[in-house]
Amino acid sequence: METFASDLRRSLAALRVRQWAPFALLPLGAVAPGELPAGVAAAALGSAAGSLAFAYGLNARADAPSDAPGAKNPLAGGEPPRTLAPVLALAVLGAAALTAPLGPQGQAALGVSLLGGWLYSGPARLKARPGFGLLGNHAIFLPLLYLGPGATPGRPALTLALLVLLTQNQLLHELADRAEDRRAGDRTTALWLGPDRVDAVVRGTGLLGAALLGGLAAFGGWGPLPLALGLLAATVVGTLPRDPATLRRVHGRVALGAGALGYLGALVG
Repeated sequence: METFASDLRRSLAALRVRQWAPFALLPLGAVAPGELPAGVAAAALGSAAGSLAFAYGLNARADAPSDAPGAKNPLAGGEPPRTLAPVLALAVLGAAALTAPLGPQGQAALGVSLLGGWLYSGPARLKARPGFGLLGNHAIFLPLLYLGPGATPGRPALTLALLVLLTQNQLLHELADRAEDRRAGDRTTALWLGPDRVDAVVRGTGLLGAALLGGLAAFGGWGPLPLALGLLAATVVGTLPRDPATLRRVHGRVALGAGALGYLGALVG
């Protein structure tokens, strides 16, 4: 019989912290260094972490029956741990409590992110519906840029770039998981589009996003330009003739670098 300690370890593993840790920094992406008191910045980061832990943990539970065993989902092929529900509840409560110093904007942003996680993997299971899965995924991550009460002028550019990068990476993710999604009876956006049209969407959104960011740079200072270049690099990577699982991993790393460059450009520009 599984002990409480081993059951709790499985629940914590299901949160998959390493997969979402870089996204927990998103609240700082729209805030200049020193603009927020350290305590408020820590609260924003902690709130983002709680929302992401909830979204990833709930997704691990929902996809356990159809996911192939492996490192991607620690719960695949087994019974969910008894402690998972309390752990997810604590993540939600902790995230909500930490929004106290963030004001109405931060509280609303957290609410949208938590709702996105619930709709994506919960009973509504938006991830199984073409188009709606993308919207649910965006609802988890995009609001995290708005947790902090302050913002640099570069936040519109960061929001646009994040929207494009999330769209690209989610489609690559769905292509990589198409066998598991078929097994679960899900009809994701990527399954609906097919590989060729996914490639076209990745290329089209990247080029359009880079053009819009270039326009912002031309009329509002060069700050968005590094972000536009990073977006082009991510688009090239996302359309290489490689297997989707590899493309998704590499695209995620390039996207992380693009975000860092874009943040620096927003500060300087």
